Amino acid sequence: MLNMSITLLKEKCPNCGGPLRTTQPSLAVCPFCEAEFRRPCAAPYRIPTPLPRPTVDRIGRMSLGSQDYLVHGRLAQGTHCDVFLARRDSALTEMVILKVARDDGAALLREWQVLTELHSRPDLLTALLATPVSQGIARCHGHQERTATVYRWRSGFEYTFEDARAEYPRGVDPSACVWMWNRLLDQLDCLHRRGYRHAAVKPQHLLLHPRDHGLALCGWCDCRTGSGATDLVASAECIAYLLGSGGPRPLRDLIARAGKFADALLLKKELKRVAEEVFGPPRFRPFSLTNGGHHGIR
Repeated sequence: MLNMSITLLKEKCPNCGGPLRTTQPSLAVCPFCEAEFRRPCAAPYRIPTPLPRPTVDRIGRMSLGSQDYLVHGRLAQGTHCDVFLARRDSALTEMVILKVARDDGAALLREWQVLTELHSRPDLLTALLATPVSQGIARCHGHQERTATVYRWRSGFEYTFEDARAEYPRGVDPSACVWMWNRLLDQLDCLHRRGYRHAAVKPQHLLLHPRDHGLALCGWCDCRTGSGATDLVASAECIAYLLGSGGPRPLRDLIARAGKFADALLLKKELKRVAEEVFGPPRFRPFSLTNGGHHGIR
């Protein structure tokens, strides 16, 4: 019999895709679906036995149409809805973001329509958009029925600008703020070229993937057709929020001038010039966040 050794390259749960938490050298636990995995490193390869159907009893269960979802906890509370981390209750499970309206649901349905329209033309932006799964009426025992939407969970995008600012109360590293602004301007450029404006570029609507230097926009219910000039100003205000009272003078001057640029690409070009003036040639600068994020669900 051929023996094989397995090396664990990525600490991701093979059941739901979430990050694993090591409890013992040979044992890892997924904090999202609660499955346990024993690492077979340096051991003969064996076909793994099927995982038991995961269960969650900490929060509760919601139904949307014919599909049940096990709710792990609330991630955020927006103007129009509560945002939950949940998992499809079926043998073939997946992690999802479940948004439940606190009002008549019109804003949620508008966001659903916008994201569906944006996904119809694949580009850089759509690769980072939340992917619609289903929408309808959510039912939960003991609670009033509400309009709800379900989106696929994007692994790694666990933090907002608010989380970053909370972890760095004296201000986020200005060099990190540069790559965040770059990523945001790339996406705003795609959006504006389609004739849309986000209209709600705020710290709570900007999701970060610290390890991969990723950024994704959320909160699309206010998105409309029209000029994106206000989005550029709002993006600069978000970067100023991260910097706090610090930051190099050239970068702060650019933040103050953001509204004078005709489009996102011109602003990005000037940001590149300022960054090279202040920090030198571009290079990868590690950035980490350890507090808040999805691990702080409530």
